[in-house]
Amino acid sequence: MAHRDWLGLKEELPERLRLILTIFSFLLPLAVWCAVSYLPFLWHPLDPRHGPGKRGIFRGRDGGAERGVRAVSLKSARRRRRCLRGDIG
Repeated sequence: MAHRDWLGLKEELPERLRLILTIFSFLLPLAVWCAVSYLPFLWHPLDPRHGPGKRGIFRGRDGGAERGVRAVSLKSARRRRRCLRGDIG
């Protein structure tokens, strides 16, 4: 039984088409990578940041980084006020 060449892949491609396919084989993946990397409406992962060692002070009760950052900044503000009052050295 003879095999049919449906896509024409068994014969040599014309030089111009080969050049075009070579260029697009480099540019198309590069364009897709750039789009996914730099256009947040295409793909934007939820990447919560945690402090070193994933300590509870950085994560807060709900595990989110934003609440932990607020807690750290409040603690820093309290410590600064105590330093200004002279409670700690």
